[in-house]
Amino acid sequence: MTLEQFDKVIRENALILVDFSSDNCPPCDAIRPILQRVLGDGRFSEIKFVEINLTRHPEFTERFMVFGVPTVMIFKEGKEYKRMVGYISEKKIVKLLEEVKK
Repeated sequence: MTLEQFDKVIRENALILVDFSSDNCPPCDAIRPILQRVLGDGRFSEIKFVEINLTRHPEFTERFMVFGVPTVMIFKEGKEYKRMVGYISEKKIVKLLEEVKK
């Protein structure tokens, strides 16, 4: 995904969860299936899920000031709403997504 494509996703979706990860990142590998499961089970169908690998797309690092991985960012109405860095439990992810839906 290019920065231009990402900007279009931001414009076209009210709620977006972005998982910034990188290669050789065990916490990234641990959180990815949790995010996929939680966002894929239908409870949060209004939230668009985007995965960005910073090893393959380093231009996102500077643009979004991502200095640690995994970084999970929530965009609401085109603006950054919440950012969390490091491993996040499934319980905490669900709580955050329920909060965002309100």
